[in-house]
Amino acid sequence: MSESVLNGVMADRTAAAPGPVSDSADASDRDALEEEDGLTHHELEAVYRSTLADLLAADPLLSDLPPAPTPAEVRSLLALEHGTAMAVLFNRGDKLTRVIVERTATVRDLKRALRGAVELELERQCRRRLISWRYVWRTNWLCFEGRQLTDDNARLADLGLTNRAEVRFVPRIRAKRGQRDKKGGQVQT
Repeated sequence: MSESVLNGVMADRTAAAPGPVSDSADASDRDALEEEDGLTHHELEAVYRSTLADLLAADPLLSDLPPAPTPAEVRSLLALEHGTAMAVLFNRGDKLTRVIVERTATVRDLKRALRGAVELELERQCRRRLISWRYVWRTNWLCFEGRQLTDDNARLADLGLTNRAEVRFVPRIRAKRGQRDKKGGQVQT
């Protein structure tokens, strides 16, 4: 394509495309634009959310997603469906929380995923609550089938965690400083 023809096509496209509303446009211009389109921003957003929820509910792969999924949730669910990830169930006493991690994940990756899932759940419930995760990990172990997951670098597959394995919190019991065991030796913490 010659340069003059290309320039002519580009000029036609820019002339036909409507320009953005400038910052100096007054309220009457914006009202006129909304009346022309027929929907306000909030109405269009509501239509978008309801359409997305209907599409997600109809799709067998994505029906597990919440009405307003994050891109990370979509990616992790697709990885789970493709078999490159596994779902670990976290038992919080009164309910189970599903956390999706890669099959090659470590205990540290599971902790990060658990933190993200809990924070996202609190955000969706509109509960602003600050959780000190440093305190949580300092005072609790993750436990799988009675074994404490003490090594953050250990791979989950090596520890026996598979798809739909259940993990829970177990409180750490720390010995007091200078405490001795029954034989008189120093207690290891």
